[in-house]
Amino acid sequence: MEVNKILVGFDGSPSSKKALEYAKGLSGKLNSSVTVLTVIRLPDFSPSMDEVGEVMEEAQKRIAPMHKEIAELAQKEGIIIQTAIIYGHPTEKIINYAKENGFDLIVVGTRGLGGFKKLVIGSVAQKVVSYSKVPVIGGKHADNSLDVQEYMIMPVGAPDFSTCLRMCAEVYRCVPPVRGNR
Repeated sequence: MEVNKILVGFDGSPSSKKALEYAKGLSGKLNSSVTVLTVIRLPDFSPSMDEVGEVMEEAQKRIAPMHKEIAELAQKEGIIIQTAIIYGHPTEKIINYAKENGFDLIVVGTRGLGGFKKLVIGSVAQKVVSYSKVPVIGGKHADNSLDVQEYMIMPVGAPDFSTCLRMCAEVYRCVPPVRGNR
């Protein structure tokens, strides 16, 4: 199983920025393309379409410059990164975007919520790992580095166990985990 296309779920948080760095490193080793996807969640209930339009406009103003900066910095590093902004439920949209556009791997960061918050709020990354048919790497941002020990490959979409093992070995060979401070 080759990793030709990598999708990064990006919300501007420190953990999503570290996930992007991880994906860029992996793409360089595997000669894979990278797409950064930001999903803007619209209000579940809105008294008017104007409010939804305002949310979309504000999100576009905030996210578009980040995407532009990501693409420009990556280009200076010799990496071509595509970016996309879509609207809807983040988990559903990330999974569908990956499937519909033929991605081989999804990389997401987690906030490291624990206890009651995790139980009540849940995590987009956790849900992507749970429901995606495309393999997922998810990890936690720790201090100013990526806690790679928290990264797990969840190749739930692979057709058989040997394919899963080959993909894990390929990714591990290219970007071996580095133990961060705990």
